Amino acid sequence: MTLKNIMTAALVCLTFTACSDDFLENKPQGPLSEGNMNNPQAVDLLVSGAYATFGCRYADSNDPHWYPVTNWSYGEVRADNAYKGGGGETDAWEIHDMETAKIQPNNGFLDGKWFNVYCGISRCNSAIRSLNKVDENLIPEKNIRIAEVKVIRSHWYFELVRLFNRIPYMDINLPENEYQSVRNDEFTREQHLARIAGELLEAAEVLPETQTEIGRVNRRIALAYAAKVKLYQAYEQDPQTNAVININKSLLQEVVNLIDQV
Repeated sequence: MTLKNIMTAALVCLTFTACSDDFLENKPQGPLSEGNMNNPQAVDLLVSGAYATFGCRYADSNDPHWYPVTNWSYGEVRADNAYKGGGGETDAWEIHDMETAKIQPNNGFLDGKWFNVYCGISRCNSAIRSLNKVDENLIPEKNIRIAEVKVIRSHWYFELVRLFNRIPYMDINLPENEYQSVRNDEFTREQHLARIAGELLEAAEVLPETQTEIGRVNRRIALAYAAKVKLYQAYEQDPQTNAVININKSLLQEVVNLIDQV
């Protein structure tokens, strides 16, 4: 083939390539969102995303260690059941300060935990909103999936109440541009715990005793978690000092009744 023919063929190829707009049809690769969820398989991915919140990977790459779902630093270390360890007081000083009861506003491990938990709640809300829009004929397990995600969301709200006490409650239908106006003193600790326990019990009414897929939330998990939340409710606290001022025996009996069901 002569050089002239080669150049002509190349120009023809470039012309067809330049005129093609197929690349405009490519769907962007990014995080799952409600906007691109329009089929049952896609909605189920959002449910999986809610389960994946237990990985706690939002604030940085070391999340599972620095902002643990096990709360080893926020609970066991602060209670002197465990020691931080490491290379001295300045190695992860944030945990050392928690260990020695010196909580400072620049402790990023508190902000990171707060951030991670609200990311988890956001994922749960997205999954529930999407499930609500899907025809139950397309997803026969629709109500069960909603109940599963509600249990996960209840877990995260319980985390917030235990660790921070005064927290903003993000209504599932609240527009994103109104998030910043939500107050952290709209509800008391008791009101938060009562709502969480109620949602867990509602989920238990829908969930099956066992699931065919290992790892999915079932009825017994929801009941056991409701019992744990009511146990916290039973130990009533002074809103200013957090000191226990009363033990509600009727709530303790509810805990026993729930455990009997489990």
